[in-house]
Amino acid sequence: MGASQADGSTGEDSVAFPDIRGPRRLGAAIVVLGLATTSHASAYAVRQTASGIPVRWPSDDVSVEVDPSLVAAVPDAAEAAGIAASAWTAAGVGPKVRVTLASSASAPAVDGRNVIYYIPGYPPAGKALAITLVSYDDVTGAIVDTDIVINGAFQFGVLPSTARASATATPIANEPPAEPAVAWLGIGAPGSTPGATTADAGPVGTFDLLHVLVHETGHVLGLRDTTEPSDVMYLSSSPGDASRRAPTADDLAGVTFLYTGSGATSGCDLAAPRRRPPFAVALFSLLLAYLGACRRRGQQTRKPGPPTPRLQ
Repeated sequence: MGASQADGSTGEDSVAFPDIRGPRRLGAAIVVLGLATTSHASAYAVRQTASGIPVRWPSDDVSVEVDPSLVAAVPDAAEAAGIAASAWTAAGVGPKVRVTLASSASAPAVDGRNVIYYIPGYPPAGKALAITLVSYDDVTGAIVDTDIVINGAFQFGVLPSTARASATATPIANEPPAEPAVAWLGIGAPGSTPGATTADAGPVGTFDLLHVLVHETGHVLGLRDTTEPSDVMYLSSSPGDASRRAPTADDLAGVTFLYTGSGATSGCDLAAPRRRPPFAVALFSLLLAYLGACRRRGQQTRKPGPPTPRLQ
C-alpha cells in the first residue's frame, strides 16, 4: 500500500516510540530507522536486516487477529481481512495466513500476537492510511511479531468491486515516510522507497478497506512498497478505488523470492529467534585464550621423562 511501508514508506530519519511498545522490547527503547530494501529486475521489494538478510516468517502458518476496534468502525472488516489473507495464500507460496476475531481488545505491542487495529490519530501512522509494525530478529531475519494499524483519521469501507477512483481523486500514502520496522533485540534498518506521498487527513473520500488490508498483509509477509502502479503493493491508494484487491504476478514474485527462491534461508538459520548477547561471545573468546595459554605453559614447564625403550 502506499506511501509507507509496512511498513511505512521510506525515510532515513530515526524516531523512537518507547511509549507504544514498552511491553515488547525487553526494556529496550524502540528505534525506527530507514530499512534496507532489495529491489530486483522486477518491481517488487523485500525487507532486509541491517546485514542484508531477508526478513521473513520462520513458520508455515501465521495467525492474524482482528481487533474489536476495526469491526466497530467497519462491520465487514473481519470478512475483508479473511479475503485479504486468502488473496496471498491462494497462490501457494509463503506461509498460510489465518484470520480470526480477537477475543478481547488490546493495543499494539510485541507480544507474539499479530493484530489488526483501527486507531484514530495513531501518531506513528502520521498522515498515511495505515501502518504495519514489523518486529524481527536482526541476526536471522525471522519475524517475531506484526501489528497492522488502520488510521482512523480517514474513512474506510468495503466498496463495490466495480468502484473506481475519480479523475480528481487525491492519492494518499498507504504508510508513513518513516518505516517502524524494529529488529528483535536489535535495531531494524528500514530503507527507503521513493515517490511516496502523504496528505492531510480529512473528507477526501472513502478508501477500500479490502484493498488496504491486502496491501498491509503483504507487509506482514515481508514485502515493501513498490513504484509499479499496477501492484497491490504500490505506495499509494486513491479514495473510491477498489481496482487493486489481489497481488499481481510481481507481488507474488516477491513472496516467492522470500520463501522459496534465493531469499529463502535454511531452517536452521531461522530457528534461533534471538541474538546471542555480545558479552557471551567475548567471554567465550577469553576462555579459549585462557585455556590456550595454560596449555602452552604446561608444555614449557613439563620435565622430560626417561627415554622410551626401543627394540633393537
